[in-house]
Amino acid sequence: MFFTLIFTTLSLLEIPESTYHNQIKAMKKENPKQELEDRIQAIYDENDGNYGYRRIKLALRNKGYKVNYKAVQRIMRKLGLRNGKFSRKTRKYSSYKGNVGEVAIVVFKLVYAIRN
Repeated sequence: MFFTLIFTTLSLLEIPESTYHNQIKAMKKENPKQELEDRIQAIYDENDGNYGYRRIKLALRNKGYKVNYKAVQRIMRKLGLRNGKFSRKTRKYSSYKGNVGEVAIVVFKLVYAIRN
C-alpha cells in the first residue's frame, strides 16, 4: 500500500524511481565531516560567537587539523554560525541630533530694538 502510493506520486511528479532510491540511499549515509562540524561548533561556542572563519581555521590548525578556509566557511554557513558582533552596520550614519542649543531670535530682536 505504502509503496504503491510512493510510486504513483513519483509518476505524477514525473520523477524517475531511481532518483527516489538514490535520495533514500544518500539520506542513510553518515556525514563524513561530522567530527569537523562538531569541532567548529565547539570552537564557536567556546568563544561566544566572536570567532569568524579565519580564527576558527587557525584554531583548528593549532589543534592539528589540516583544513581549507573554504571548507570552514561552507560548514559554518551550513550550521548557521555567523559572527554578528563585528558585522557591518545595517543603517547609514546620520549626524543629525535634532535642535541643539537655543535659537538666537531674542538676540536679533534686541539688536534691532537698539538700532531703531
